[in-house]
Amino acid sequence: AEIIEERLFIAVEDNGGGISGEKLDEINRAFRDTDDREEYRIGLRNVHQRLILTYGESSGLVIASEPGLWTRISFSIPIGGLLHVQSIDSGR
Repeated sequence: AEIIEERLFIAVEDNGGGISGEKLDEINRAFRDTDDREEYRIGLRNVHQRLILTYGESSGLVIASEPGLWTRISFSIPIGGLLHVQSIDSGR
């Protein structure tokens, strides 16, 4: 974790088997697709969508991988709370 210019950057990396390019493309397609198709019902997509809904487009998950070597999942959020979300009760 690291703070850079009012954003908290989080990255988790492993040294496992990595993700094939084909599987990584499939995951990224699921991130972009707004359909709720059964094959897109994965936990990573849920986390990605919640980050974007809460903190804006620049806060979604980013996955990088080198098959056979490593996988890194990262994201960033603004420091200071829910800057992107407007409260339903904001009219009070």
